Amino acid sequence: MSLGTSVNVRRVNHPRYKWLATYSSNANVKKRYFMRKQDAEEFAEAREKESIDFGTSELTAPERAAVLDLRERLASCDGTVREALEAFCEQRESAAKSINVETLVDDFIAAKEREGKSKRYLEDLRSRLGRFAQDFEGRTMSDIATDEISEWLHDLRVSPTTEVNYRRVVVRAFNFAQKRRLVQSNAAIESEKVKVIPGKVGILTPSQMADLLNAADERVIPSLAIGAFAGLRRAEIERLDWSEIDLDSNLIEVTAAKSKSARRRLVEILPNLREWLLPHRKLAGMVDPPASKVRAEEARERAEIHDWPSNALRHSYASYHLAEHKDSARLALELGHINSALIFAHYREVVKPKEAARWWQIAPANEGTKVIEIAS
Repeated sequence: MSLGTSVNVRRVNHPRYKWLATYSSNANVKKRYFMRKQDAEEFAEAREKESIDFGTSELTAPERAAVLDLRERLASCDGTVREALEAFCEQRESAAKSINVETLVDDFIAAKEREGKSKRYLEDLRSRLGRFAQDFEGRTMSDIATDEISEWLHDLRVSPTTEVNYRRVVVRAFNFAQKRRLVQSNAAIESEKVKVIPGKVGILTPSQMADLLNAADERVIPSLAIGAFAGLRRAEIERLDWSEIDLDSNLIEVTAAKSKSARRRLVEILPNLREWLLPHRKLAGMVDPPASKVRAEEARERAEIHDWPSNALRHSYASYHLAEHKDSARLALELGHINSALIFAHYREVVKPKEAARWWQIAPANEGTKVIEIAS
């Protein structure tokens, strides 16, 4: 038998003993003599088992005492000495090569730029993670505890939704660090998460939408109509090209590169939207004109719409579409959602069918005013 975890037992010519057991300990050869072969073999079996379980090196007295003292605690949490030592070493190794928060944030944002993330997404990361890096300046990622992150989020003194958004990007930053073995675990993922109570979705009335289109500059009408009657996100409209609007097939293509979800989808051009787009039809070129936000705000002022809900056009489209067609799965596809859960959470029964019918009657007039008369 070879030395190491094994013990070699053999008969010897000795004045007092007949059997010898030899084994390796701390790179040295150790010997034990026995009168009986059975005693030597029992020692060899016990020694080999101990070597396999605890290694070939003998433990010092303090090491044995530490193992015995902690054995009961480890057993109570279903742990072993090996697992405890490995976890300790991993923590120390992560701490030794961890980097400060500012560097990690820069590296994380640079990685997202290489992945081709949108300008708006990157700006959100710079804003929120910039605040995190500023408040934890000089600290290493592995040195930041979960309780500190929870306290930091609470001290932001922002709305619950904003706090959740801050927490989300910090969790992603820690995930980035963990994948690169700069931290042992994600300290942010266990931080306290504030509960967000969904508020009522704000939408426009059919009369407000008609007034808005009547008051709008001709150049901004296509983008307003697409938001209200196709439900594209503002960022998607800003990137939309006329070549992606197929009025022959009545479809708008939202490419993966221009979609928030990075998934391509086709959105149906409903009859009233088609009427709004036809007079402005082009083979190519950006749909959203320069200074469109300013022109849209001026139209709201002229239409005397003083209370403009968040994502008003997209939310209006979804609410009136669900009331008109009663098909949440179809609406989810049009909006670019994975499933209809969000539809039911925010848009179900917001408007009555009669109001929905008025919404889809909003169309250009043949002459005179821009909008046809909407029945009361």
